[in-house]
Amino acid sequence: MNISPYRKIVETIGSKPSAYATTGIPFWDDEHISKSMLALHLDPDVDSASRTHGFMDRSVDWIVSLLGRRDGKILDFGCGPGMYAKRFADKGLGITGIDFSRRSIAYASEHFGDEKNEFIYQDYLTIDFEEEFDLATLIYCDFGVLSPENRIALTRVCEVSIWYNCHFREDSHEEECTFVSSHFHINFADRLREK
Repeated sequence: MNISPYRKIVETIGSKPSAYATTGIPFWDDEHISKSMLALHLDPDVDSASRTHGFMDRSVDWIVSLLGRRDGKILDFGCGPGMYAKRFADKGLGITGIDFSRRSIAYASEHFGDEKNEFIYQDYLTIDFEEEFDLATLIYCDFGVLSPENRIALTRVCEVSIWYNCHFREDSHEEECTFVSSHFHINFADRLREK
């Protein structure tokens, strides 16, 4: 019996990983994980992969009110299967969604992609847009799991991708108090200049 494949597992079970350690394993494209995650995203009553649909509706209304108009372009980091993107598009906004799950991007493209809305399979830290968007979102705790270096990298990506005044804002909408510590958006809507 060859025990070498198991040796690494046994050696690492008792060790504590360093903060923000990555494995290099394409976690989001694992057949079982991606299928289960998609089902959870699409369930309107479960908030373990996406928020409940009612919560998403209220969140999108609030974000659109920050933008102050309905003809802008939104960059949706970690868009998943496009549940927020669909809601933004329904309000007249153009969407570019970026995600690292092929299954989620395929779903979003099939159901919500059109001439105004595109979905791209890519690590959002590596995008190279230049002043194309009015607002960007990073929804459902993604910012909190990024290493400090990747948070800085994401800020730089935003500074180049957004056409005006990039800054981070933690959601604290009074009606959505669960946003306070668990839900982040990158918000560029304050003081948007007229195009």
